[in-house]
Amino acid sequence: MRLAEAKRAESSAVQAGRKLRDHLNRGLSGEIIQADFDRLELAVSDLDRRVLTSRDAQARCSAPAELAGEIERLRRRADAWRDYLQTSRRAEPGAQSEQLEALLREPGAR
Repeated sequence: MRLAEAKRAESSAVQAGRKLRDHLNRGLSGEIIQADFDRLELAVSDLDRRVLTSRDAQARCSAPAELAGEIERLRRRADAWRDYLQTSRRAEPGAQSEQLEALLREPGAR
């Protein structure tokens, strides 16, 4: 159940990232872009929290090895999103869009 919640949180982060990308590509105002970054940041925080909760639940689960790979993938995705937020929030729109596009193309993006 906790892993499913983390996967939904990942999907929300990807959805927020796509919205940000679309707004960047359309050249919308800085105010809208900052709101999109805030939305993405909230989604990534939720993903972080749910990954940690999944990891805690895994420790109590009867089959932790089966879940470990997916939890690790989700943790790496959360780290990638967090890195993007830290490096791109104040960057130029072209760089923001380029980095975001690369993140959304990664195999883990759903």
